[in-house]
Amino acid sequence: MPRINLNILNCAVYLYASVQDAKQGEKSGGSGFLVGMPYEGGWFVYAVTNSHVIREGRAPIVRLNKEKDIAYIGEYTQDMWIHHPDGDDLAIIPLDPEATRAKLRFVSTEMFITKEIIQKEQIGAGDDVFMVGRFIGYDGKQQNEPTARFGNLSISSSALIEHPRGYNQESFLIETRSLAGYSGSPVFVHILPMSLRAPSGGWAKLRDRDWEDNNPYMYRGPWLLGVDWGHKHYMETVREKNGEDEVAEGWKVPVNSGITCVVPAWKLLELLNIGELVQVRREEYERAQKQMLEEQELKEDGGVSLDSASN
Repeated sequence: MPRINLNILNCAVYLYASVQDAKQGEKSGGSGFLVGMPYEGGWFVYAVTNSHVIREGRAPIVRLNKEKDIAYIGEYTQDMWIHHPDGDDLAIIPLDPEATRAKLRFVSTEMFITKEIIQKEQIGAGDDVFMVGRFIGYDGKQQNEPTARFGNLSISSSALIEHPRGYNQESFLIETRSLAGYSGSPVFVHILPMSLRAPSGGWAKLRDRDWEDNNPYMYRGPWLLGVDWGHKHYMETVREKNGEDEVAEGWKVPVNSGITCVVPAWKLLELLNIGELVQVRREEYERAQKQMLEEQELKEDGGVSLDSASN
């Protein structure tokens, strides 16, 4: 496993039910991360998490790291978050101006996995994944200290997984050690050196000009695979102390299967491109362009001098 880039590690944010909880680092809440959409002259930055973290979890407060070893707390309310119009378990919120003045780390939309990348890179079962998020047993009190979890893709394509809300959520399944508190974490996939995948026709027919795209010694990625929305359970029978006999009451308990469900990145891109957000970005871009032209004109005019004389 290669060293994780600090920009990726520090894109994580934490979600809390109240400002007081965020200040004290309480155990309730969930994880999230920052996403940046580029435009000429800057970035539009959004906080991302699961819809269920905001609605069922009632944790709309965002805590993110600033420059000087302290946390910035965004005092957002539940109704300020924007949810996926098709019901996918995703929610986003544009960061307010004070937050964007902090030294932020975020995932660019240019890093999002696509179906075309999956096909071209032959990404599938066994490929390495990792996610960064909030380990509620240790998450930092004054500053977020995200933890990384590691694993592998379990199946080669996305699948429809029944969501507790009662619908089928398109998801990747990954084998990793997810726990409560990691909901909303970004999940990345990458191709490690010597993770061989042959070009069409096999290695024997590899042409020199294809070597760069098929070099088995080359590291590829990481790409944002998607967003962790939960882990699968199986039901285990409660037994007596001898470990063999079932208790008379017939009790069962849910056990973490180790399989984590991940909303694909293209679902997040759909949410980022809904009409109201596109319009806001267009207006902001036009405003920035107008300001840039005004500054350029002022510079070309040589500025303004006062009509005063001195002896």
